[in-house]
Amino acid sequence: MHSERGDASRVERGIAAKLEAAADRSKPNAINVLKKGSWIMANSQMKLVLMGLAAAALFAGAPLAGAQSITSEQAKQMLDELKQIRQLLEKQQQGMGNAAAPPDDKVNVTFVAGKNTLGKADAPLTLVEFTDYQCPFCQQFHNGAYPQIKANFIDTGKVRYVSKDFPLDFHAHAKRAAVAARCAGEQNKFWEFRHILIVNADQLDGEKIYNHAKTANVDVPKLRACVDSNKYAKDVEKDMAEGMSAGVNGTPSFVLGRVEKDKLIGVRLVGAMPYNQFEAKINEFLEQKAAAK
Repeated sequence: MHSERGDASRVERGIAAKLEAAADRSKPNAINVLKKGSWIMANSQMKLVLMGLAAAALFAGAPLAGAQSITSEQAKQMLDELKQIRQLLEKQQQGMGNAAAPPDDKVNVTFVAGKNTLGKADAPLTLVEFTDYQCPFCQQFHNGAYPQIKANFIDTGKVRYVSKDFPLDFHAHAKRAAVAARCAGEQNKFWEFRHILIVNADQLDGEKIYNHAKTANVDVPKLRACVDSNKYAKDVEKDMAEGMSAGVNGTPSFVLGRVEKDKLIGVRLVGAMPYNQFEAKINEFLEQKAAAK
């Protein structure tokens, strides 16, 4: 039987080859499968279950039609993080044994929308995103499918959109960024600052986060005091607990469904899928609701 370390090494070499090929444009379609990607949570309680296999599956699919390539800088960033994942795998002292069956994608969980929502509160559907501010796939979703989802479903009153935090262990600045975004919310700047943080996912260390705050017209001294107090850390952890109860273990992940009393009933969606996949699933739910009337 081959070892998890061997699996991780082979996966990384295969991914590296595809990333490097995409970076030098010799195989422009090889990287397009990243549209389906998500980072898996590095959590000691989960022992990184199926991390290597998930990474292998991520890059095994066919290129998506019309998907955009990424820059060499983005490719390097993703490769660096995959190396971090491998290092985390190698720290595990026990073998993972037989692979467990993937969890069912159906979700029925207790739900509280919280403050960070867009769209009508009584919209027929709710879409919850569990995000990590350093996650390149979250950035890919934000720049790709999200604007169309907002224009066609959120702004038209069909979907309420909820932002939840799910910072991953191997992203050193993600939790602090999540706290900072909530602090900006005290100045009614949550969504503006959230956008700037996501599009600058690789520039969130040290003082850079406060430079971004200036761009969003956030009062920096107030923001700094709030971030230093860490007053929203427990709220971020609560979001993570909610995500795990819904079967979330990577970013970006989504729950799409109907809110009935205090329950969100629907399905879990994983990865930076292209817009047409979100559109199809949302329309499917809307049609089900219409047929039930």
